[in-house]
Amino acid sequence: MTFLHRHRVVNLRPGEFHATKEGLWIRTVLGSCVAVCLYDRAAGVGGMNHFMLPGSGPQEAQFPARYGVDAMKLLINRIVALGGAHGRLSAKAFGGANVLRLNSTLPTVADGNVSFLLRFLEDEGIPLQSSRLGGDDALDVRFFTGSARTLVRPVRSRLAKELAAAELQYRRRLEARLSRTAPPAELPRSRR
Repeated sequence: MTFLHRHRVVNLRPGEFHATKEGLWIRTVLGSCVAVCLYDRAAGVGGMNHFMLPGSGPQEAQFPARYGVDAMKLLINRIVALGGAHGRLSAKAFGGANVLRLNSTLPTVADGNVSFLLRFLEDEGIPLQSSRLGGDDALDVRFFTGSARTLVRPVRSRLAKELAAAELQYRRRLEARLSRTAPPAELPRSRR
């Protein structure tokens, strides 16, 4: 039995987070979304979030961590509630890929997610120990809360195509919603 198979796995979907003192794997698959792994080694507590959009927005019960600000605050507060200390937190971050391979000079949602995250960590004084942000590949990310170990690999398969299709569908819904409330230059148009 390998190290991966000896421990329970919690799978995160977009807009979710999980923190624990138990040594377990937290896993997610990312495209333009970002996942942040936070941990306090001294307290033996860690967790991960998976946010879809930068900044803040309306809270949704089904996806409490959909926006970056909410995702980060929820994860930090849960880690502190489990005995961690804000001042001892370290971070690892992944995602923010241009999986739709948009050729645009305008910022993408992925760019916004990465910019938000880096600014948030700096403002909160949380050191970023390692990252794989940007690029074009979807990522499969696994974080072991017992040691803060991460395993990250690109997803180049049917799953990557499905993820890109889901992101395109989500982008179209977001563009339609924004076109009703904001100037159309807010998001670059995807090449269809």
